[in-house]
Amino acid sequence: MPFSSRLAWGLGLSTLGLGLGLGVFVSRSQGQAPAAQDQNVRRTTANSGQVRVFPAPLCGTIDVDQVMKKYEKVTKQMKELEDEAKVKEGELARIEALGRQTLEKRDTFTQDSPQYSKLNEELMGLKVKLDSTKESAEREFKQRFSNLMISSYREIDEMTRLVANSHQLTVVYKYIQQPSDKSNQMALKSWISQEIIYADPRYDVTSEVTMYLNNRYAREQAATGGRVETPNAVRTPATRSGQR
Repeated sequence: MPFSSRLAWGLGLSTLGLGLGLGVFVSRSQGQAPAAQDQNVRRTTANSGQVRVFPAPLCGTIDVDQVMKKYEKVTKQMKELEDEAKVKEGELARIEALGRQTLEKRDTFTQDSPQYSKLNEELMGLKVKLDSTKESAEREFKQRFSNLMISSYREIDEMTRLVANSHQLTVVYKYIQQPSDKSNQMALKSWISQEIIYADPRYDVTSEVTMYLNNRYAREQAATGGRVETPNAVRTPATRSGQR
């Protein structure tokens, strides 16, 4: 028998009626069971303790790049790294200059002469020395730069936690301030692509984290006999209740 819309409608009505009938039957057969079950649930909840309620989060922001630029320890270590890199560049330049001199001297002889062969061997040795020195220097300075960035970021992270706790901040977001150099395309791209559009400057801890880091670094330098001038008093954040 072909399946007709009238049959489908009839089946639908009968199914709906069956569902309603079962619902009424189950409800009547249970009587006051749902209310009793609800009381049991409330009693169990009361016995297990109160429901934990979290307070509304208080968020702050920090510009890590600005802290890196103004953290005196980082700027000093970066300067030392740059100075050492310049020394290594000078060493490479001397090897290169010696190689050019050897090349010019070699070319004054004929290729079948013993002087040419000797100078050519020296030239090959200088090339190997130049390549190996350059490769090892790049590897060393890349590793040292990475270590500097990691250790500095850990210090910033630690100090940010202390400052956040002192102001009872529950979350601190990274926030990139608008770059002053409009020609720096990479900085502008980072600033535009960040997820935070607006942040209340009253809850920005960039300057405070930088101050405490520099103060701590000044204490470390003073303890080791270093001479460091700091414009702020040497202190660390103290926990304050109910203040921001």
